[in-house]
Amino acid sequence: MLKGLIVQHYEDLKLIFTDASNVDIYMSFAIVDNIRNTIKDGRLPNYCSVYITEAAAIYNIIPLARDYNIKTLICTNSKSTSSALLNRANKSYLISQIRNLLFGNIN
Repeated sequence: MLKGLIVQHYEDLKLIFTDASNVDIYMSFAIVDNIRNTIKDGRLPNYCSVYITEAAAIYNIIPLARDYNIKTLICTNSKSTSSALLNRANKSYLISQIRNLLFGNIN
């Protein structure tokens, strides 16, 4: 139901969903569109957190959306990753790289 409301409200945008999960020997992420087509997936070492894995998924989708010149709404269920992106005091390398891709170099 919520997905339907989001799709209807943002019908001029391409909706992209990210998800991260832990498989015993590695972390993985998937990037899918609103009709569940997998756009990209990836693996990270098992010592990475879901937070970092979700951030890696976001990092991977930005250049693809930019290359195709698609207005995109990236949807994530990771509150910690979203909060980190909005917190300018967070100087994590990956989070900073995502911010640079999204907004340019803001200090």
